[in-house]
Amino acid sequence: MRIALIHALLLTGLLSGCVQTFPVTYNSVPQGALFYVEGMQLGYTPYVVHYAIPKDAKDNDVIETKGAYVRWTDGVTQISGPLSFRLDNPAATYTFTRPEDSPVR
Repeated sequence: MRIALIHALLLTGLLSGCVQTFPVTYNSVPQGALFYVEGMQLGYTPYVVHYAIPKDAKDNDVIETKGAYVRWTDGVTQISGPLSFRLDNPAATYTFTRPEDSPVR
């Protein structure tokens, strides 16, 4: 039993090390906007996405992400295009700022 548990833990550790990920924190001002990537609602800001690092990103030291957007409760939306982050930045963030000319409800 003990050996099976050790093998399971080792296997879990090995499998989790196979794919390297890069965390990007998406925030909004004000916070609490719904966060979307490729039209899928993922949660509320601040939200952390862990991107798998493709081989070409390791070669260039840059990871490119797809566009994302946020929507505040009153429907105001802010969109980003594709983004690039340096892999040597351990605290990668992107902040959506609510347009100043948008009406506040």
